[in-house]
Amino acid sequence: MTGRRMDRFVRACSVAGIDPVGMAHALKGAPRFVRDWRAYDRLAKEFDVATFPLDPRRLYPDLEDWHEQAGTASGHYFRQDLWAAREIHARQLAEHLDVGSAVDGSILVGTANESIASVSSLHAVDHSGLGRHGDVVDPSALFRGMQTLRRVLTPGRRLYFSVPVRRERLHFNAHRVFAPDTVLSTFEGLERLSFAAVDDAGGLPRTSSLAMRSCSTSSPTCSGSASQIVRRPEAHASPRREARGR
Repeated sequence: MTGRRMDRFVRACSVAGIDPVGMAHALKGAPRFVRDWRAYDRLAKEFDVATFPLDPRRLYPDLEDWHEQAGTASGHYFRQDLWAAREIHARQLAEHLDVGSAVDGSILVGTANESIASVSSLHAVDHSGLGRHGDVVDPSALFRGMQTLRRVLTPGRRLYFSVPVRRERLHFNAHRVFAPDTVLSTFEGLERLSFAAVDDAGGLPRTSSLAMRSCSTSSPTCSGSASQIVRRPEAHASPRREARGR
């Protein structure tokens, strides 16, 4: 089939609501999805990763993303960006680092401990290690990435972080959904300053304790994302050092 005839064929299919290119990518990606699924299951058992287990009833095959370039954001993806931009702008920061790719922490390899004053990672670690974007399948990648974010954060400064929330589960290979408290327990040593919920109905972020309760593990009312501000506590000098400084 010539290029012109192919273009006509694709347009005709589009008019009928059929995406032949997407179908071709899906057929091509199916074997890869199965390989990644088996690899995730094997590695989770090998390294005893009990959180976010595979559940065949919750599979969410995304068979095309490794062919795609970065695109536009909409829905709660867009509104969480507005939330972060507003919060960061209000602090009048000279520098800020956003980690939106290589979320297993590799993008920060070599970065000194406690060296970044302001950092964000929005809807990133929930995809890490699932193979959806061509990354290496690794059930522990999200924890390594979160630990790296914690490691590089300067004492007293802030991390802006968001993931999907509701009842905790894994939709392989698309994303993970977190229970709100899982974030804070993984960021051991950091304290939560703020919690904002963005639901799929299109509302703006709601920042309050009520928003957090609406995103509890048993509530059906929040199925979008939760954005949290966490901070590494200030390092306090020991009494001996304080005495010497007087």
